[in-house]
Amino acid sequence: MSIETITSSAIIRKILSRFNITTIECNEEGLKKIYQAWCRNIPFDNFWKRLELEKTPFISKDQIDPSTFFEAWLEHGVGGTCWTTTNALQYLLEELGFQTKIVGGSMGDMGMVNHGSLIVTTKNGKEFIVDTSISNETPIELTPKTIDNAPHSIQLIDEGENSGEPVDWDVNDFLSRMKARKS
Repeated sequence: MSIETITSSAIIRKILSRFNITTIECNEEGLKKIYQAWCRNIPFDNFWKRLELEKTPFISKDQIDPSTFFEAWLEHGVGGTCWTTTNALQYLLEELGFQTKIVGGSMGDMGMVNHGSLIVTTKNGKEFIVDTSISNETPIELTPKTIDNAPHSIQLIDEGENSGEPVDWDVNDFLSRMKARKS
């Protein structure tokens, strides 16, 4: 399907145009096309966050808002860290018709949830992890327990009653709690 029929959102059309994508399907190949374009065009950086911490804001709006994130990227080329980029990629994929779920995890260094990723379900029911900080350009198919995709092996860890199942995270709730901890 062409980008004109996918969405009425002007910002989505601008993003896809910058990605040089004119058609997209909600299948494995379409996901790969979007994720590869994302990895090649949207940086994983902390420029925006760094300015916020120094109290010299880059933009007066919150970067967690996908429209604000994409406007800044389109105009200035800035990216973001895992939560903001994951939230923006989720918005883009859902606008294109994919089913997504933000999941919280750990890069293994802190023993707590400190990282956001996406699980994307295609029309045929296959699930994939796409991660805006790994940026490996290829969606990683989700299979039980361990995903072999060296050098980016991913291990699902059983935790509590949802043993073995990815946990849904409300990114705005998480960020609110993190801001409250800093106060």
